[in-house]
Amino acid sequence: MRPIKFIHAAGLRLDSPYSGLRHPSAVVDERLRSATFDAFRNLQALCVTESPDFLLIAGGIFELQDRSARAQLAFRDGLATIVSGGTQVFLAFGPDDPAAAWLPTINWPDDVHVLGGKPDWHAIVKDDETAALLQGASHQSSTLPGSPASDFLTPPSSEVFSVSTANQIPALDEDGSDSLDSLPGAHYWALGPAREGSIPSDPSRRVLTIGPSQGLSPSETGPHGCFVVQTDEAGRAGPRFVALDTVRWEKLTLDVSQMEPEGLTTAARESVLNALGSAEGRDLVCRLTLTGTPLGHPISVDQLLGELREAVQFEQPWVWVDRIENLTEPAPQVVGGATDADPETHKDAGTAPLLATLNTRYNSVIHDGALGELIKMASPEDHDPDEDRDRILIARDALALATQHLANSKAGQS
Repeated sequence: MRPIKFIHAAGLRLDSPYSGLRHPSAVVDERLRSATFDAFRNLQALCVTESPDFLLIAGGIFELQDRSARAQLAFRDGLATIVSGGTQVFLAFGPDDPAAAWLPTINWPDDVHVLGGKPDWHAIVKDDETAALLQGASHQSSTLPGSPASDFLTPPSSEVFSVSTANQIPALDEDGSDSLDSLPGAHYWALGPAREGSIPSDPSRRVLTIGPSQGLSPSETGPHGCFVVQTDEAGRAGPRFVALDTVRWEKLTLDVSQMEPEGLTTAARESVLNALGSAEGRDLVCRLTLTGTPLGHPISVDQLLGELREAVQFEQPWVWVDRIENLTEPAPQVVGGATDADPETHKDAGTAPLLATLNTRYNSVIHDGALGELIKMASPEDHDPDEDRDRILIARDALALATQHLANSKAGQS
């Protein structure tokens, strides 16, 4: 079998807006608005450096709710650049970019093949020989389902490498296993981004999903790109992931246990710069979550965010810290001569935040008629000691705080 090389891409989402950021800087806003186009330019450059026999794009070229004319024209022009270098292109539209949503005036360059509504085999010819066979199907409308597995055809020859492609194939069962079993034989199945209700990825069966090519929200962390697939004489496919994204998104966690307030900004900066160093030369948008129990006074998230942004503002590539989430635990509070971390006083460290709140609400506990309720809650006779253990412990500690406050108030009046 003749070896071939091809690129499997999907989910370009050209001109789609980013989301999930709070008041990004002008530089960040401008960069993210162009990021999908920049990723597509990286795909064009990859076609030049890899010289594949063909490029297949399994849908998601734009998103239907935007239906950007700018995206469609830029895509057409980018494909013209790719085919001018000798690479054929095959397009399988999905439900977000169905055939009916494209501008009627779009004229595709030569050697760009738009796959129809039903799978059919196409021959990829190299040096006057059939080097590969490709079949695929495009969504014609966003309201109609894609071609089921039963529509796809068995390869006409086992001596030629075969590829089947679609943006997605509807699953016949909940976990997709029956649908995978129903796929006709092909050396490689090239699908778009995985979706609920569609056939899942299964690399062991050479069923691979890919996309998007650029992250656009905090939930889309890590590298995004495409597969460069090299085959061998035995018909084995070796997909190699290549990142195309130009802005990387990450979620970072920093344990601030036993950390002094003065060192917090430095530690946060180090965490962010480590992530930037792992972004492979890309700009970085990140969120930082603080955990653990810090020393000293409570953390001011707004102050830390401002200091951190200032500390990394001149980095190149740039990094934008979108927000900081404070999930730290307060330091143990002294209650009745013992800390709330003392196992005899308070056996569940998870109640510390609640006690800290109660510690600041004496008046509500005492004057709003809640003292009697606390006494009742603290009595194990009125509760199941196993199921209500935590509630009893909290109530006892709160009752101790309230009683202590009453005693202090009386002492101050005498």
